[in-house]
Amino acid sequence: MKSCLLKSRILFWLTILSFIFITGCKDKSTEQVKDTDTDTNQPEIVVVDTSTDEVVVTVNGFEIKESQVDELIAPQIQAISKQNPQLTPELINQVKGQIKDQVLEKMIVEHLLDGKVKELNINVTKDDVIERITEELSSQSPPISLEEYKQMLAQNGRNFDDTVQENLKGLTYEKVLDAAGADKVSATDSDAKKFYDENPKQFQRPEEVRASHILIQPDPNQTKEQAKAKMEEILAEIKAGGNFEELAKANSECPSAPNGGDLEYFPRGKMTQSFEDVAFELEVGQISDVVETEYGYHIIKVTDHRKEGAIPFEEVKEKVLEYLVNQKKNEFAQKYIKELKAEAKIVYPSEGEQEPKIMTITPSATP
Repeated sequence: MKSCLLKSRILFWLTILSFIFITGCKDKSTEQVKDTDTDTNQPEIVVVDTSTDEVVVTVNGFEIKESQVDELIAPQIQAISKQNPQLTPELINQVKGQIKDQVLEKMIVEHLLDGKVKELNINVTKDDVIERITEELSSQSPPISLEEYKQMLAQNGRNFDDTVQENLKGLTYEKVLDAAGADKVSATDSDAKKFYDENPKQFQRPEEVRASHILIQPDPNQTKEQAKAKMEEILAEIKAGGNFEELAKANSECPSAPNGGDLEYFPRGKMTQSFEDVAFELEVGQISDVVETEYGYHIIKVTDHRKEGAIPFEEVKEKVLEYLVNQKKNEFAQKYIKELKAEAKIVYPSEGEQEPKIMTITPSATP
């Protein structure tokens, strides 16, 4: 159960790789990068013919070929086709054209950033990435262990090593941007307050409770009755005056145990239903009887109950500041990449050298 009652979720670590996909696409049709004899209405979706492999673009003399682009596109097209079997070849071709422009843009920008990585002698290791992931996990509410995160990835069909490798490139590019000045981007308290006042709907919270719990899970050498009996003993000790937090630290099998079982605040729909039902019915300070869920047996203690309403500015100030800084870093990254492209010699064989076009992105208003 290692997610400790929280419904399955993935930590979406936003890296600088996201900037690569949003810094713009060259305004050109899909047909311009294909053989002129190709029937654009009935394309081959996946097959790459390397015998007629053409150069799609050169970046400072570095050639990016049709087969390289198609190799990156193929898995995405296959996944889309599998998930949407009703799509016609014409629609798939349109999707392929859109993806192709994005992938080509990504390859161009990555090549330029890789050049900066080499120029600045930047070296990021897997250990650096794992350290960053661990920091991000520890800042979650409640904190998530590295092992718990690996299990979350596995439950969603993802591999931890692959995730590390993906973020290795992102962290490397982040350091390139920091060297260019992104690490000096900041936001003030007045910026945060202005954003808070202008977006009141973003700062409403639902009814929430804060609860602690003790969890006992039956193991392969133990029956459910034995696990429940152990929990009944702990409950009796609590009723006799035992300290709930200390008993949680000593007995609970949830990652929240070191914090005395504290799960912090959660709204309805966050926890498994049987646990949630009891938590929202208890009064503040009240302790439940033994509660069974699919994860095992629990004793729940509610420590606070907040009604639905506006979140005070001081409670969200740090998150708003973080959001505004990330927004400014996004803008910095777009400007920096635009400058890199302007300084580079980017040549599309069918069109010659052209000035790149950059698409403006409006970030979400949700911190």
